[in-house]
Amino acid sequence: MEPEFLKDPSSPKERWVILVCKAEKPRIEVYSVKPGEIIRHECAGGKIIEFRVNANLEVEGVEKHHLYKFEDVLNGFIDVSEDPPRVVVPKRS
Repeated sequence: MEPEFLKDPSSPKERWVILVCKAEKPRIEVYSVKPGEIIRHECAGGKIIEFRVNANLEVEGVEKHHLYKFEDVLNGFIDVSEDPPRVVVPKRS
C-alpha cells in the first residue's frame, strides 16, 4: 500500500470520523467534519439521528452508535463483533 494512502487526511480545521451503527447489522460511515457541524445519520427504519461536532472536533455517540477518530484507527481496524466495537491495532514485530 502506498504511504500517502495511510496518512491522516485531516487538517487543523477538520477531522475525519468513522461512525459505526449497530442498530441492526453493523453499518460503517465516514465523515469529514468541522466544528459546529451536524452529522445526520439515517438509522434503521429511516430514523434520522444527529451528532454535533464540538469545538475540539470531537463527536459523542448515542446508544448503538459509536464514533472513532480516523487517526485512532489508522494503524488497525474496528472490530464490530465487539459491543461496543473496539479499535484493534496489531502488534508489529
